[in-house]
Amino acid sequence: MSPGEGDDVRALAERAFAYHREGNEAAALPLYEQLIRIQPDSAPIRFLMAQAKGALGDTAGEVEALEHAIGLDPTNAGPFVRLAAVVERSGDAERALQLCERGLALSPAHAEARVLRLRLWGALGRFEDVEAELLATGGFHERDLARYWVSEGIGSVERGRPHEAESRFRRAVARDPNSPEAHHRLAMLMHAAHRAPEALEAYARALALAPDHPQALSNY
Repeated sequence: MSPGEGDDVRALAERAFAYHREGNEAAALPLYEQLIRIQPDSAPIRFLMAQAKGALGDTAGEVEALEHAIGLDPTNAGPFVRLAAVVERSGDAERALQLCERGLALSPAHAEARVLRLRLWGALGRFEDVEAELLATGGFHERDLARYWVSEGIGSVERGRPHEAESRFRRAVARDPNSPEAHHRLAMLMHAAHRAPEALEAYARALALAPDHPQALSNY
């Protein structure tokens, strides 16, 4: 690459990065593609291009760019973690966890990867691992675990995964049988699934613990 070409590449990269920082991935993507034609072995550009494609809904293109970035530089945790998140959305929690673990092996403090691993452990039913990790951080206590599982269950409901949500609400009840909110959330889920006897039982338990619970009163 001649000195002049180097200046052109830097200018092109600066424009692409500026669009990326603005969240304008549609404008950044063609610039990344130009940069790749000039520097096909640039793992960082492949990684940024993957992010742009993902933001624009091109999942296949995102995966391809991430795998290419990993092939070029297997020492960077970022592409492993992002690919793990993409694979998680496809429903393959086992493979996603493998990718996430590879990212954490490279960067043990990677915050996004640590959160993702918790979620993947939960998806695989490894609740004890989740709880052990949370308690090990020092910011969590036994009394917080039921609230954590309620929150996770709500997230599962919002993602349209009722079976996953049920396992989390039941875990919350197991961690704190005296949590009216855990019983109430389980009751709502059973109600939505037309499992009336289970819904009534959970509503009754919620009201026994919190007689003035407004939502439980209205649904019971």
